[in-house]
Amino acid sequence: MSLSKSELFTDLGLADDDLYYYPELNPDRYICDYCDKKIIDKIIPINDVKKQDSCANCFNLLGLQKADLNNLRKRAETYVYKIVYALKIDSNEWIYVVYEHDNKDTVDYHYYLKYYKNGWIILDHELKTYNPYFGCEIISITMNNNLITIKYEEKHSICEVILRPETDPEKFTKRLLYSTPNTFSRLLSSLTKDHEIGEIIHFIRDGKEMINKTYHN
Repeated sequence: MSLSKSELFTDLGLADDDLYYYPELNPDRYICDYCDKKIIDKIIPINDVKKQDSCANCFNLLGLQKADLNNLRKRAETYVYKIVYALKIDSNEWIYVVYEHDNKDTVDYHYYLKYYKNGWIILDHELKTYNPYFGCEIISITMNNNLITIKYEEKHSICEVILRPETDPEKFTKRLLYSTPNTFSRLLSSLTKDHEIGEIIHFIRDGKEMINKTYHN
């Protein structure tokens, strides 16, 4: 990482709490654990371990106490984001890699390469590996003739991917950390992979060009 996280966060306008996403706090998906009714106002986390959630009415009537933020961050469903590599290209222009995981026993891991320029994400690519559970180490990121080359090592291989950023402004996004169109469709989008922005030009695994431009031919 060429520069500190704080400099990246300042340029992108991020705060520490942006590194956490709480899907369980989506009122469109949750039922109050105290009255068994759909929460239509605001969901209030009560217990981080048992994942008890209350509607505003039950919270006030029963005199409940809100869960501590640090404990909320440890909930199984909470997604955590970490910047594992960052390269500053120019003023208000960064290329960086986000490591995403939840806190479940069967952890959901992802690594995303993002290119931020003038307030927009113009490249959003999930790094392909044998299994992200085993980790992914970024070796280098370079940019030449508007093409980005990322080299990384995963469980079995060293991969080198050359990508072209998106040029159509209609496809740009504001997703600085989350790699899905919006938080409400996060699970669906992770399955359809419709968060990808930009084009893969070459995918090279252990020196071999992959015809399908992905980890497996």
